[in-house]
Amino acid sequence: MSARRTRLRPLPGDRVADAELVPLAERLWSKVAGPWYSTPELPIGCDDCWLWITSARAGVYRMRDGRRVRTTCRDLDYGRISRGRRIDGTVAAHIAAYELVYGPVPPGKQVRHLCSRSLCCNPSHLVAGTAAENAADRMRRRLAELERAS
Repeated sequence: MSARRTRLRPLPGDRVADAELVPLAERLWSKVAGPWYSTPELPIGCDDCWLWITSARAGVYRMRDGRRVRTTCRDLDYGRISRGRRIDGTVAAHIAAYELVYGPVPPGKQVRHLCSRSLCCNPSHLVAGTAAENAADRMRRRLAELERAS
Protein backbone atom coordinates (compact mmCIF):
# COMPACT_ATOMS: atom_id res chain seq x y z
CA MET A 1 0.00 0.00 0.00
CA SER A 2 1.53 3.32 -1.00
CA ALA A 3 1.00 6.57 0.80
CA ARG A 4 -0.77 9.37 -0.97
CA ARG A 5 1.47 12.31 -1.84
CA THR A 6 0.09 15.81 -1.49
CA ARG A 7 1.41 19.23 -2.24
CA LEU A 8 0.96 20.28 1.39
CA ARG A 9 2.76 17.43 3.14
CA PRO A 10 5.45 15.63 1.19
CA LEU A 11 6.64 12.28 2.44
CA PRO A 12 9.83 12.12 4.51
CA GLY A 13 12.84 12.06 2.22
CA ASP A 14 11.08 13.88 -0.62
CA ARG A 15 12.99 16.82 -2.00
CA VAL A 16 10.97 19.97 -1.77
CA ALA A 17 12.37 22.85 -3.77
CA ASP A 18 10.70 26.23 -3.38
CA ALA A 19 7.68 24.79 -1.61
CA GLU A 20 4.57 26.76 -2.40
CA LEU A 21 2.45 28.09 0.41
CA VAL A 22 -1.20 27.45 -0.34
CA PRO A 23 -3.09 30.71 0.27
CA LEU A 24 -5.11 30.92 3.49
CA ALA A 25 -8.35 31.53 1.57
CA GLU A 26 -7.92 28.34 -0.46
CA ARG A 27 -7.17 26.29 2.65
CA LEU A 28 -9.95 27.86 4.75
CA TRP A 29 -12.88 27.66 2.35
CA SER A 30 -12.08 24.05 1.42
CA LYS A 31 -12.69 23.15 5.10
CA VAL A 32 -15.98 25.02 5.41
CA ALA A 33 -19.39 23.67 4.32
CA GLY A 34 -20.72 26.68 2.42
CA PRO A 35 -23.01 26.96 -0.64
CA TRP A 36 -20.29 25.33 -2.79
CA TYR A 37 -20.67 22.24 -0.57
CA SER A 38 -24.43 22.09 -1.11
CA THR A 39 -26.26 19.02 -2.43
CA PRO A 40 -29.92 18.57 -3.42
CA GLU A 41 -30.43 16.55 -0.23
CA LEU A 42 -28.65 19.11 1.95
CA PRO A 43 -28.96 22.58 0.44
CA ILE A 44 -26.77 25.26 2.02
CA GLY A 45 -27.69 28.85 1.21
CA CYS A 46 -25.82 32.13 1.52
CA ASP A 47 -27.75 33.00 4.70
CA ASP A 48 -27.22 29.61 6.38
CA CYS A 49 -24.40 28.82 8.79
CA TRP A 50 -21.26 27.68 6.98
CA LEU A 51 -19.84 25.16 9.41
CA TRP A 52 -16.19 24.26 9.92
CA ILE A 53 -16.10 20.58 8.91
CA THR A 54 -12.61 19.47 9.92
CA SER A 55 -11.35 18.92 13.44
CA ALA A 56 -12.21 21.30 16.23
CA ARG A 57 -11.02 21.25 19.81
CA ALA A 58 -13.45 19.87 22.33
CA GLY A 59 -13.59 21.81 25.55
CA VAL A 60 -11.40 24.60 26.83
CA TYR A 61 -8.10 24.68 28.67
CA ARG A 62 -7.70 26.61 31.93
CA MET A 63 -4.75 27.11 34.27
CA ARG A 64 -5.25 25.34 37.60
CA ASP A 65 -2.47 25.10 40.20
CA GLY A 66 0.08 26.16 37.59
CA ARG A 67 -0.97 23.33 35.24
CA ARG A 68 -2.98 23.46 32.05
CA VAL A 69 -6.17 21.45 32.64
CA ARG A 70 -8.88 20.68 30.12
CA THR A 71 -12.35 21.52 31.34
CA THR A 72 -15.37 19.69 30.01
CA CYS A 73 -17.58 21.41 27.52
CA ARG A 74 -20.76 20.21 25.85
CA ASP A 75 -19.98 22.00 22.58
CA LEU A 76 -16.98 21.99 20.33
CA ASP A 77 -14.70 24.95 20.60
CA TYR A 78 -13.66 26.92 17.53
CA GLY A 79 -11.93 25.27 14.59
CA ARG A 80 -8.35 26.43 14.02
CA ILE A 81 -6.26 26.90 10.89
CA SER A 82 -2.61 27.71 10.30
CA ARG A 83 -1.84 31.21 9.08
CA GLY A 84 0.68 29.72 6.67
CA ARG A 85 4.16 29.18 8.00
CA ARG A 86 4.71 27.44 11.30
CA ILE A 87 6.21 30.59 12.84
CA ASP A 88 2.97 32.52 12.10
CA GLY A 89 0.92 30.22 14.35
CA THR A 90 -2.75 29.36 14.08
CA VAL A 91 -5.94 31.37 14.20
CA ALA A 92 -9.56 30.49 14.93
CA ALA A 93 -11.36 29.63 11.68
CA HIS A 94 -14.09 32.24 12.15
CA ILE A 95 -11.49 34.96 12.70
CA ALA A 96 -9.65 33.88 9.54
CA ALA A 97 -12.94 34.08 7.61
CA TYR A 98 -13.64 37.56 9.03
CA GLU A 99 -10.14 38.81 8.17
CA LEU A 100 -10.30 37.44 4.62
CA VAL A 101 -13.56 39.26 3.91
CA TYR A 102 -13.44 42.42 6.05
CA GLY A 103 -9.73 42.89 6.85
CA PRO A 104 -7.98 42.80 10.24
CA VAL A 105 -10.00 42.78 13.44
CA PRO A 106 -9.93 46.32 14.91
CA PRO A 107 -7.77 46.71 18.05
CA GLY A 108 -9.71 46.05 21.25
CA LYS A 109 -12.44 44.15 19.39
CA GLN A 110 -13.41 40.49 19.13
CA VAL A 111 -15.15 38.63 16.33
CA ARG A 112 -18.69 37.84 17.48
CA HIS A 113 -21.08 35.24 16.05
CA LEU A 114 -24.56 36.63 15.37
CA CYS A 115 -25.80 33.05 14.93
CA SER A 116 -24.33 31.74 18.23
CA ARG A 117 -22.67 28.72 16.55
CA SER A 118 -18.97 28.59 17.32
CA LEU A 119 -18.16 26.51 14.22
CA CYS A 120 -19.90 28.94 11.82
CA CYS A 121 -17.58 30.72 9.36
CA ASN A 122 -20.17 32.59 7.28
CA PRO A 123 -18.83 36.17 7.06
CA SER A 124 -22.37 37.59 7.13
CA HIS A 125 -22.80 36.02 10.60
CA LEU A 126 -19.57 37.55 11.96
CA VAL A 127 -19.16 41.07 13.33
CA ALA A 128 -16.45 42.83 15.30
CA GLY A 129 -17.50 43.92 18.77
CA THR A 130 -16.32 44.46 22.30
CA ALA A 131 -16.00 41.82 25.00
CA ALA A 132 -19.00 43.41 26.76
CA GLU A 133 -21.16 43.04 23.63
CA ASN A 134 -20.05 39.43 23.29
CA ALA A 135 -20.94 38.74 26.94
CA ALA A 136 -24.33 40.43 26.49
CA ASP A 137 -24.99 38.22 23.43
CA ARG A 138 -24.13 35.12 25.48
CA MET A 139 -26.42 36.21 28.31
CA ARG A 140 -29.28 36.92 25.90
CA ARG A 141 -28.91 33.48 24.33
CA ARG A 142 -28.84 31.75 27.74
CA LEU A 143 -31.97 33.59 28.85
CA ALA A 144 -33.72 32.61 25.61
CA GLU A 145 -32.72 28.96 26.18
CA LEU A 146 -34.09 29.08 29.73
CA GLU A 147 -37.38 30.55 28.50
CA ARG A 148 -37.73 27.82 25.87
CA ALA A 149 -36.95 25.12 28.45
CA SER A 150 -39.65 26.31 30.87
